[in-house]
Amino acid sequence: MGTSALMTVELDEERGAQVQVLQGKEPPCFLQCFQGGMVVHSGRREEEEENVQNPGSFNFAPRLFILSSSSGDFSATEFVYPAQAPSAVSSMPFLQEDLYSAPQPALFLVDNHHEVYLWQGWWPTENKITGSARIRWASDRKSAMETVLQYCRGKNLKRPPPKSYLIHA
Repeated sequence: MGTSALMTVELDEERGAQVQVLQGKEPPCFLQCFQGGMVVHSGRREEEEENVQNPGSFNFAPRLFILSSSSGDFSATEFVYPAQAPSAVSSMPFLQEDLYSAPQPALFLVDNHHEVYLWQGWWPTENKITGSARIRWASDRKSAMETVLQYCRGKNLKRPPPKSYLIHA
């Protein structure tokens, strides 16, 4: 038994470290290895036509902004993933987990170049909603919607603004 454990360690050293990466949960640094060219196939052949949402040329990196008035003024702060290389196009520079792990309630602007999404978090059930907190959340949501519309109008003045969508967590 000791010999097989020793051989396993030696084999691992020869092949290098291995990390299992789950489909759909790939970290941005893993996706950067493919320089935005990784394709994940899913479904059966009969569904192939349905699975083809033509994304066009992928020469951009989606952007994520945290929207908040916690500092007193409503602001949008871009979320930059620490492993993201600024000069490389990354198809997934952030994870959905980044949205769900943020302190709630939270608001995010997600820009995928073709559409813009306003992602609204939830009110944690363990927290009681006071009147002032409810008013601030409503005000933040209104400001976030106005920010998304202004962002869409200013994104490219030569083209029609991209469509925007409201997403509830």
